[in-house]
Amino acid sequence: MAGILDSKERIMDAFITAEGRRQFFSGQFRVQFVSFTDMHTFYESEEAPDQAGFFRASNAQDRIFFEAANRPQDQIILEADHVGQIQNFSNQNLRIIGNKIVSGTNSAETKILSGAQVLSAANEIVQTAFNNFNEQLIIGSDEQFAKTQEFSVSPPEHDFIISNDKPLNVQNNITTADISEIESVFHDFRFQNLPYFGFLPPKNAPSPEDPAGAPIGFFKDTRQLRINSFSKLEETLQDNEFVEVSMHETSEENNVLIQITEECLDDFQKLLIVDFGEFDLGNGQGTKRVFFAGKAFVDSAGMPTFVNIFTIVME
Repeated sequence: MAGILDSKERIMDAFITAEGRRQFFSGQFRVQFVSFTDMHTFYESEEAPDQAGFFRASNAQDRIFFEAANRPQDQIILEADHVGQIQNFSNQNLRIIGNKIVSGTNSAETKILSGAQVLSAANEIVQTAFNNFNEQLIIGSDEQFAKTQEFSVSPPEHDFIISNDKPLNVQNNITTADISEIESVFHDFRFQNLPYFGFLPPKNAPSPEDPAGAPIGFFKDTRQLRINSFSKLEETLQDNEFVEVSMHETSEENNVLIQITEECLDDFQKLLIVDFGEFDLGNGQGTKRVFFAGKAFVDSAGMPTFVNIFTIVME
């Protein structure tokens, strides 16, 4: 419970939310974006605009304010750990524990949902994330010269039909694999553009004779071959079924936030997204940015392994 803010001692009150603290202790806390809200601002009555016709914010000098407190609406993103377990997300009726959706507000009434109940509750969970974003009441600016202030995509939905021929051909493609036989994230080409997945053979400490540090020995790079061009990536995607989605109405910078979830008869999961980087097509053709969406598992050696499901190309 938040107390009343003492304006004689503090003119600004800030704290790290529960989700922020979880990320802090797991070493994942990053401050990347800042937003401002007028959630606590009172505006003058619309019947009494000022001389310029604007509705100004009322004077807050003598108003009582509560100290900053954690709100369920502060969490917009369905946060997942390194193996895809959704962390601490709930609304008034539902909670996510692991990858299970649980109904009820106290331990005596809790029930793990399954079957068609999961599909219905999943829609409510996704809508909760959208509602939480709206309830931030974030201040923004209209793009004065934009043709639209709306956002729309086409087609709004698409079905990938699974058969013996697609997305994998049972006669010609590998359709089953043991997790321990798949490349770990440290050998997977999808992670090689990230600096902390680079090939780092051990070296001696730097010396005046060798400022870079002499290698301790010869170590072979056993990672998958790196893909440095978009044309090479296209070769790996040949004959794969795809759908092209157009954003007809969007902002000038097309700054979008994408979350991909999977709803099964027993589980609700968020797919992990790997940023593969941006490729310059050359000859003035622009750039394309590639993302991989899939699931993470832990193999028999305790190494995380990424299994790709979708390849997303943004242009």
